[in-house]
Amino acid sequence: MVGRWRAKLVDIALQLNYHSIHHRAQMQMLIRQQGMGPDFIDYIGT
Repeated sequence: MVGRWRAKLVDIALQLNYHSIHHRAQMQMLIRQQGMGPDFIDYIGT
């Protein structure tokens, strides 16, 4: 990739959050395809 990108900090933070949500949804889909129930996959458990 050539060149520089400019982005506001809030936009970068939102992108990181959305990207994480995407991968968490992928994990849940794979878990369900294996016949298992939904799992708790939060980083910080309650």
